[in-house]
Amino acid sequence: MLLEEGSGRQYKEVDGIIDLVVEEEKNLDLGDAGHYDHHPFEFFDWTPEQLSGSAIEEELKEFLRKIPNNAVICDVGCGAGRVSAFLEYQGFTRALAFDYSARSLAIVRKHTQLPVIRANNLCLPLKSTSVDVLISTGVIHHTPNPLKALRENCRVLRSGGWMYLKIYRYGGYYHFIHLFIGGFMRFLVNRGKVGKVLVEKAFFEFYKILSRIIKPGRTKKDAHLRALFHDYFLNPQTRFVRPGIIAKVLYSENMRFVLKKTQRPTNLYLIQKCTSFTNS
Repeated sequence: MLLEEGSGRQYKEVDGIIDLVVEEEKNLDLGDAGHYDHHPFEFFDWTPEQLSGSAIEEELKEFLRKIPNNAVICDVGCGAGRVSAFLEYQGFTRALAFDYSARSLAIVRKHTQLPVIRANNLCLPLKSTSVDVLISTGVIHHTPNPLKALRENCRVLRSGGWMYLKIYRYGGYYHFIHLFIGGFMRFLVNRGKVGKVLVEKAFFEFYKILSRIIKPGRTKKDAHLRALFHDYFLNPQTRFVRPGIIAKVLYSENMRFVLKKTQRPTNLYLIQKCTSFTNS
């Protein structure tokens, strides 16, 4: 049991998960109908070979090579823990894994020894300017308020701290796939049992075939592919934010772009918090 200073509020630790969601919020639906409790985003095997290989993108590996092993690193929106597991595998001794999905955190707890914390990305239980590095890869676009989540990420970073941010690209091909193809699938699922069966039997089987053609090295396990399928097409809360709006928020939070890279489904930002604002 953890006791919060000042308020005296109590927080339980259950099965190795520190639950810092306040009691009155524990059962709230944040707009995704508990998507990641039903379909945790687990799509790789927990082996050293994969942790050092395809589980993590090369850009993140390159970024982390420059970070000291004793840095305070928060994997915010850790999901099933691919980034958190990589951080532990690489010897980062002060890494923390945060997510709202209890089921996802149970997977992280099973496979790592890192502190695993249930929290809301819109109100992080962290002091301002207390974090050296914050990793948010594929997260804020699945929250009910991406810009508020982004501001929270900025708030907790110390001066000179770094944020590794990946979000879905506005106007990219996936934006339209999710809007139209995914929208049609979600319509069918919401129509009832027949629609759900059609999506699972027809659309998912077609997705498996395409996935093995386009990305043959990703995974061949149905369970992993189903997690990807549900995340890409059936998550009811996926938002696409214009890059100009993202930039405006970051500038207002005294953040400086070091890298902005447009990728196929996402935009990658590497951002540093400044002591004084400079637009460079």
